[in-house]
Amino acid sequence: MSREIEDLMRKNANALKKIDSRNSRNKERSMLVRQRYCIQGFRGKGAANYLLKTMIMKAKSIFKVKHLLLSCHSTNSRGLAFYHKHGFKPIDMRITNLDEQKIITIQMKLEI
Repeated sequence: MSREIEDLMRKNANALKKIDSRNSRNKERSMLVRQRYCIQGFRGKGAANYLLKTMIMKAKSIFKVKHLLLSCHSTNSRGLAFYHKHGFKPIDMRITNLDEQKIITIQMKLEI
């Protein structure tokens, strides 16, 4: 990991905005991952890999999670390829109407 990326992780907590865990009521030990993105200037440099691996490690060790769940827009081919490369499998598709436009999201799951 380059020093530049390590500095980014320390300075920009917004790169991974929120992990929503409901493990106290969650018998399946799943965690919903929300609002994840990598700042454009750091794409292709390993930052997203680092964030995802760190998130998986913390989900397993701290929250005892067995599954990570996320949604990815169907038009986000880079995101879909990234999650597929890291073992996420599509489990559902949702169609939402937003401002008279249909938005399709792919629901994905990773067994950890």
